[in-house]
Amino acid sequence: MLRRKLKETRKALQNQNQYQNQYQNQRWGRDINALPYFFCRTLSKRIKIFLEITQTQKYLP
Repeated sequence: MLRRKLKETRKALQNQNQYQNQYQNQRWGRDINALPYFFCRTLSKRIKIFLEITQTQKYLP
């Protein structure tokens, strides 16, 4: 009785973990698909700032 119960709970936990992993993978997939656009925006801003700083440093004595 107890052994069967343990087996069932273990199986249920495994299934739950599988579902959670699937969901996590789906979410990661979506985030990864969105990443290029996000990075392009932030990186272009940072590159602009960086270039401005370096360009001004060139002209300073």
